Amino acid sequence: MKKSVIITIALTAGFFVQAVEIVHFSRPESAPTVVSRKVDSRSANGVVWAFSESKILLTHPTGTNGTVYGGMIATWSIPDPVYLPALKWYTHQFLMQVNLGAGPDTAFKGILLWNKKDFLNGANTKSVSLSANDTMSCNFMAVSASTRDFRFAVKQGDAWYVSGVVKNDPSTGIFSVKPASISWNKISMDDYSIEKSAAPVEFDDVQAVGLYMNVTRKGNQSLLRFNDFQANATIK
Repeated sequence: MKKSVIITIALTAGFFVQAVEIVHFSRPESAPTVVSRKVDSRSANGVVWAFSESKILLTHPTGTNGTVYGGMIATWSIPDPVYLPALKWYTHQFLMQVNLGAGPDTAFKGILLWNKKDFLNGANTKSVSLSANDTMSCNFMAVSASTRDFRFAVKQGDAWYVSGVVKNDPSTGIFSVKPASISWNKISMDDYSIEKSAAPVEFDDVQAVGLYMNVTRKGNQSLLRFNDFQANATIK
């Protein structure tokens, strides 16, 4: 497990400005499996973990940044009023799985977020921005899907934004972006609908960071596993 580190220090306009790692989700492979909180609603064709920035979705003290907030919607095409999808820390990974065997179409979408109060390296008490050299990255270990839409998410002040669809580096398998160098779309947390218009955003009041995911699969299970989510930022 990597240790979170302070990367650089500079003095700007009378403030100490530091480039630091603010989030590093990392759990050892021996970590126990931990399931999510209970669903908030269900029907015969789906369940909902309602989006919340204050109600913990998953938590465990093993490793770093093991507490996440957010929400998820999971659906399936053949009615089953008792089925519960898997949403959990699975050893050292995050696991989201909708698996009723071959037959039904399955899907899930939502956001996992890490709140500023849990940021590392003192960033939880500082002004947090995303500057030119700051990055966000994640290692998606397995995906079972017919369609997939992965994006990074940032809360700037009171507004939520998601990046464009992110593709992995073929040489490493890592998905990464430099937030200050790309355009962003606003997103509604009521239904995870994304506005069509995109534009660069000056992130100078970062309150949370996270991952948006929207996965569907025809006639079989939909699944996502990832680990090693990281975000670097500038604090003062």
